[in-house]
Amino acid sequence: MLSVFPELKKGAQLITTGPDHTLRHPMYSALLLFFLPTMIGGKETVPIVVYFVLLTTLILKIRYEEKILKNLFAEYEQYAKKSFYLIPFV
Repeated sequence: MLSVFPELKKGAQLITTGPDHTLRHPMYSALLLFFLPTMIGGKETVPIVVYFVLLTTLILKIRYEEKILKNLFAEYEQYAKKSFYLIPFV
């Protein structure tokens, strides 16, 4: 189910394999990559503004989510040091 605010389900586990091994938020990265052509495809400013609103919203959501994960999983800080935020190698 989609939610504005991330919620951890009972029995949640920290996943550090697959795409999550390199990126802490691969789903958000994919979403930004998916909508990137709408921003660069035309000369209108509305798609650019909407894209940056999406980016800002996702960054705020990520910060909220990471606070929850740090409190729930002791190993999260180590994982965060070894993985990238949204963009690989950046």
